[in-house]
Amino acid sequence: MERAVRAGTRFTELMQELQARHVWIGAVHGSGLYPGVELVRDRETLEPTTEETALVCERMLHPGIIVQPASERQNVLKSKPPTTITEFDVEAFAQALDVELARLG
Repeated sequence: MERAVRAGTRFTELMQELQARHVWIGAVHGSGLYPGVELVRDRETLEPTTEETALVCERMLHPGIIVQPASERQNVLKSKPPTTITEFDVEAFAQALDVELARLG
């Protein structure tokens, strides 16, 4: 349980760091091991990035990371990691997402 709490806390921290670097991230939702990262075209209008979100999900499969588009607008990245996830796994997720968001431009 403690490992899951640490991993969830670290995930939120890393997603907030990515949000500061990538304009694609409009918000980081949730807590613990059920996080959501909302992708938007514009942080002001919150216009959803449905196509880009699907592309990121597809590309994240290459390093072996499963993430799915969620929400009614299909622009929230959702992952449901096992409770055995480690902080190393969370770091790997963040690094892969960082790469993919940079590829979007």
